[in-house]
This record gives sequence, structure tokens and C-alpha cells, in this order.
Amino acid sequence: MKFLVVGAGAVGGYFGGRLLEKGADVTFLVREGRMRNLQEKGLVIHSDYGNATLSPKTVITGEEVELYDVILLSTKAYQLDNAIDDVRPYVGENTMVIPLLNGMAHYNKLDEQFGNEKVIGGLCYIESTLDSEGAVIQKGPLHMLVYGERSGQESERIIKLADALKGTKADFQLSSTIIVYGKIKVQSFAKEKCRVLH
Repeated sequence: MKFLVVGAGAVGGYFGGRLLEKGADVTFLVREGRMRNLQEKGLVIHSDYGNATLSPKTVITGEEVELYDVILLSTKAYQLDNAIDDVRPYVGENTMVIPLLNGMAHYNKLDEQFGNEKVIGGLCYIESTLDSEGAVIQKGPLHMLVYGERSGQESERIIKLADALKGTKADFQLSSTIIVYGKIKVQSFAKEKCRVLH
């Protein structure tokens, strides 16, 4: 499967980097400054689960347009409108869009723009940040990305995605109750006073 990760920051850089590390076909959609940083220094991950320095494929919006099987939206909520415009050319008939934003409000906007059949449930729990050199710093026990069909079905495409995510050094979990899971886990996560730094 071909993955497009929108952003190579603390979240997208980590999960996309872990996929790249295991040999998946991953491209990062980034701004020019981040592209130069990645070209000069590579995608650097410092993590309790193992360090890595990777040479990622990158693309700037509108450049080398091709369709992707999976798009990981790892932007901040206030960047969502721009991210939607940026990824639109890369979304094909069978593309799965997986948002990794806080809350639930973004689903309505994504459904309106791409159709709810393309938008998969997704959320992540990770304590990570970028250092002054642009390296991804991950600490603590949580580096989990949960995903699944919002209908709860174990569809052919979600099983194919699960197979593609196996074997990474990140914790990718398929859920048949992704929406309920998200609401419960967000509450639990807050009570434990863990932080998502992205």
C-alpha cells in the first residue's frame, strides 16, 4: 500500500517514520522548510522504542501528483482546512483518509469534502515533540495509533490495511468500535494526566 503522511512533525513523523523503517511505501507531504530539513538531516527519531535515521520521500503540495491508498492526516485542528485543500489531488476513488486529530468535530468536515466512505476512524496516543534540529523525540510507554471502520465492519480494505501496518515498532491497533473507543480513551487518557505533544 502507498501511504501519504500529511506533515512530518511529532506525530506524522513518528508513525510515518516507523512505517518507513519497516519498508512501507511512505511519502511525506510537507512544506518547503521541512523538506529541506529532511533532505539535509533525514527523518530522525529518538525513542524509547528504538532510534532511527531515515531517508524519506517528500512532496510539496501540487508536486508530483499521484493517488495514494492511505492518507494520514496528522495536522493540528486549525490547519485542517489547508490540509484538506493540500491532499485533495492525492485522493482517489479507493483512498482511505485517516485523521489523527483531537476530538470528533473534524469528521463532519472530512465527510463533506471526501465522502464518509473514504474517511476511516483514527486516533493516536503518544508523547512526542520536535527538537530544535527537527528530530522527533518520543518518550514514555504510549505510541499507539488506533484505527478502524466507523461502521465497525471488518471490511476487506481494513484487513488489508492491518496487514500493511504489521511489523512496525509502533503500536497500531485495529478497533471494531473506533468511535466509542475514542470517546472512552480520550476521557481515560486525560484522567491519567498523560500528554499528547503535537
